Amino acid sequence: MFKRAFQSVTEDMVEEAQATVTGGLLERHADRDDLPGWVVVNALAHGDWAALTRLAAGEVPGRDRLRAATVTFLAGETLAVAGSPAGLAALQRAYLLPLELGLLHAGSSSLPPSAAVRAVRGQLARARAQHRHPTAAPQDE
Repeated sequence: MFKRAFQSVTEDMVEEAQATVTGGLLERHADRDDLPGWVVVNALAHGDWAALTRLAAGEVPGRDRLRAATVTFLAGETLAVAGSPAGLAALQRAYLLPLELGLLHAGSSSLPPSAAVRAVRGQLARARAQHRHPTAAPQDE
């Protein structure tokens, strides 16, 4: 009995970890109303090009329409700034992953959609500025 309960908890922990590193937390917990705001950033910071394309097309899991609109908008903006799958990987590494970690560190469990939009758009603006500025350091891709 104990072994089965432990195995179930272990499997759940592994699935949660996998969802975290692949940007799947939004989908895994889509039906929660109290989803922490950083989970939106997780989807952007870890999702691949195909996943973000689906999100930008409005294929956002769950019934929270405000969260779905927020994710759809931010995914579209992220793809526009990235420009390509390679650009997305660089954008995630340099701007979105640090944002996600900062939100986690700050304990941003109640981050409202408007704050998520400001935070992500701020990072995207920094990425655009770095990319366009003549003294910008070359991106290591």
